[in-house]
Amino acid sequence: MRRKSLFLLSIASIFLISSCGNKTETPTKTAKTEPVATAEVPVEQAQETPVKTVDRGEVVFKKCRTCHTLEQDGRHKVGPNLYGMFGATAGTKDGFNFSKTMTESGLIWNDENVSAYIENPAKFMPGNRMSFVGIRNAADREKLIEYLKRETGTLSE
Repeated sequence: MRRKSLFLLSIASIFLISSCGNKTETPTKTAKTEPVATAEVPVEQAQETPVKTVDRGEVVFKKCRTCHTLEQDGRHKVGPNLYGMFGATAGTKDGFNFSKTMTESGLIWNDENVSAYIENPAKFMPGNRMSFVGIRNAADREKLIEYLKRETGTLSE
């Protein structure tokens, strides 16, 4: 008899506990919502508001900035400062210790060479010390080159 009472008490407890958290009530009344006031901006003012666009070249340069700086008279990091690189001979930037491969290359940095180099530095110039896998996307390389030219004194906006 005692076993039966404990069993029934256990079953009753389970039903009570399970019914406590599962009650869902549906609202009997629907609340009326008031329209939200919106601020009107004159068309002239809306057209004058500048929209910040993301410069893809600047975004791609984030992969480079760990090792390179762009400012005029900027310091060298793991890689050389890139200010004034376009039109310059590879491996000739004062104050940076370039690899022998780079200094003996005679390469002039132009759009085509920079693009090929940053696509795959080890393939373009075997023996250079730049340990970077490269930027395979041609559109990203193009945007990066535009950004580098603008930031390194080669191209004005």
